[in-house]
Amino acid sequence: MNYSQPRVLFWSIVLVAGITASPGCAPKSPSGGALNPVTKIEARETDGKIELVVQSEQPIPQYASYQLTEPLRLIIDMPDTDVRKQEKVTVGKGVVLDIVPSQVDNLARLEIGLTQPSDAKFENERGRLIIAFAKPVGEAKTTPAPVSAPTTTAETAQPAAETPAQSVSDLGPASVVSAVQATADKEGATVVISANGSMVPNTFMADGKRLVIDIPGTMSKVRPKVIPVRKGGLDKVRVGQFTAKTVRVVLDLTRPMTYTATPK
Repeated sequence: MNYSQPRVLFWSIVLVAGITASPGCAPKSPSGGALNPVTKIEARETDGKIELVVQSEQPIPQYASYQLTEPLRLIIDMPDTDVRKQEKVTVGKGVVLDIVPSQVDNLARLEIGLTQPSDAKFENERGRLIIAFAKPVGEAKTTPAPVSAPTTTAETAQPAAETPAQSVSDLGPASVVSAVQATADKEGATVVISANGSMVPNTFMADGKRLVIDIPGTMSKVRPKVIPVRKGGLDKVRVGQFTAKTVRVVLDLTRPMTYTATPK
């Protein structure tokens, strides 16, 4: 009899050195003034590929992206950004169905509906965040197999195929955060959060010095609670129980950083 280990899902946060804007051009924190307004969201098609362009008054130095299922969509979170004046954009081209903006406090969120899983490439330049999607993968064409003549040769019965292992997407929402690991070098840092199911964290920057990650519906079993790093712009990682059912992970930064977030 085979025994399998409990499935674990991971959520990875990658930080890289950010570009410090000149005084008066950087986005304001919630306690420091107005947010950075998004002025336009549009979709364009080039050679069968779809690009989404998010135009804002000032550069967008931080954002997090991750894909969710049921329904399939790409989430982009942008701290200290304002999308309240933007409306839903219907695309219906390539792998993109639509773009739905929403706002929670200082966090702007774009939910991009997808027809199939797709890798997205990001380009951040002078107040424009460009998200490019590859061409959709078409369904494979099948041709009927030729009918062979009857044969009297005995055929050896083939063993039944093994039942595929349970997909990690079948585990459901996470209830326990079991581990947090951090690695870093001079280029940046990577933080991996492990849990017993799928996670839908809420991320935001606090005072420009701390990246806060809240994971609803979970309890923490992480030891130690403070992970010193002191490399790659990351001083330390702190893990705690923010509410009875929300684990909070705080990344204390030593310099301006951009970040991306990806489930694994």
